[in-house]
Amino acid sequence: MKEAGFDEYTHEARELFDDFVSRVGCDDDDITLVDLKEQLENDTTFTDDKNLFECFKNVIRENRSHYMSMYKKNEKINGELSEDFIYEHFRCLDCGSRISKERPGTKCFDHTCMGCGKKYQTKGEAKSLNALENCIRMGQFRTNGSAYKTRLNSVRNRECDFICVFYQTKDGVADSLTGILHVPAHKITEDHVIPRKPLKPPARRAGWQGCNILMTSFNIVHLE
Repeated sequence: MKEAGFDEYTHEARELFDDFVSRVGCDDDDITLVDLKEQLENDTTFTDDKNLFECFKNVIRENRSHYMSMYKKNEKINGELSEDFIYEHFRCLDCGSRISKERPGTKCFDHTCMGCGKKYQTKGEAKSLNALENCIRMGQFRTNGSAYKTRLNSVRNRECDFICVFYQTKDGVADSLTGILHVPAHKITEDHVIPRKPLKPPARRAGWQGCNILMTSFNIVHLE
């Protein structure tokens, strides 16, 4: 498996800068640091990128008790909190517009860009900073992919990008942000969708088959 390298990220950063220069319609020599700072402040992935740790904390404080009263499973509570965080602070990677939060139960995506219609799915997962950094060094990590056949069709159709939110927990509930990774839809193939064994009786949903998704190509959006 290819190891994630910082040279690759440096190259991507230069490409992003060159793309920015082409979009503002002027040569390198014409751009001042003041102009660059002003343009970038209006063209960011997150509304408050410098304080994402505190933004995440605020979302937890404002919504934790609400979801704890609605759901019994910490996994569901943490998923909703992660989606709220992305909804409140994330901006579309294609056009920079705000995104919506879809209704609970919407299959295979959680957000839709209100500008261009691009779809995103948020995946929240408890992981320490050291564990996340190890995944980045290895160049891969796994996440829950919901129903196998549904996810397989979604991947075939390249329906949505993934925004993976990693956090540390307190009493089983998300508490502090450790990092955010972005996985483009076109980087996920059918081979990345790994089926799990179907549920057996006496499980309430006997016969239901879940899956995991192996993520092997991603961008670092934020790392504490």
